[in-house]
Amino acid sequence: MELYNELGIDADATQQEIKKAYRIKASVYHPDKNDGCEIAAEQFKKVQHAYEVLSNEDNRAHYDRTGNVCDVKAIYNDALEIITSAMLALVSNNSYERDNYIPQIVKLLENNLRSSREKIEKVSADIEKLKYLIDNTAANEAILRGLTQQLNQMAVGKEEPSKLIPILEKALEIMEEVSYTGIVPTRQAFGGFFQQGGNNSTGGLNITSSDLHI
Repeated sequence: MELYNELGIDADATQQEIKKAYRIKASVYHPDKNDGCEIAAEQFKKVQHAYEVLSNEDNRAHYDRTGNVCDVKAIYNDALEIITSAMLALVSNNSYERDNYIPQIVKLLENNLRSSREKIEKVSADIEKLKYLIDNTAANEAILRGLTQQLNQMAVGKEEPSKLIPILEKALEIMEEVSYTGIVPTRQAFGGFFQQGGNNSTGGLNITSSDLHI
């Protein structure tokens, strides 16, 4: 896998081996030793990034499992924020019973997850069509430039749902565990639950009472 290759180690390397490999690579590519060489500086950034991911057990496990890089702790915290927002919507309607809010939150998360996946599929298909058009059209330079700009905008539009999906998946995992165990989340588990207004750091779901159909 790419991050292991950056450090020149095997995928089953120990943390001690990861740290040793990082120190060796970092000493080779460090900017202070390469007199402003851009190639060395870029390689140094890659080595640093690989070490940041692989030296964290949670992030490494996620990378080994999915091949994607992410901050597992940040995803978990954002998932809690999403659940908190749903809970606040329910509290505003004076609905506190576990048998009421758990199924509603799970349903809302499932709907948002499905919607995000569908959006990615549609945008991906549109991007491929536009790429084909750019590669196979005889249009003048101005039109091609406009098409390319549109392509870049579509790629940016794809980023938001792509980032939201792992957060929604984690939120669902948390709520399914709550549903299975029957243990209602406490104030300690969701710090912002009883704070006025809450704080949804994802800004992606826009959960309201009407969305929950209570």
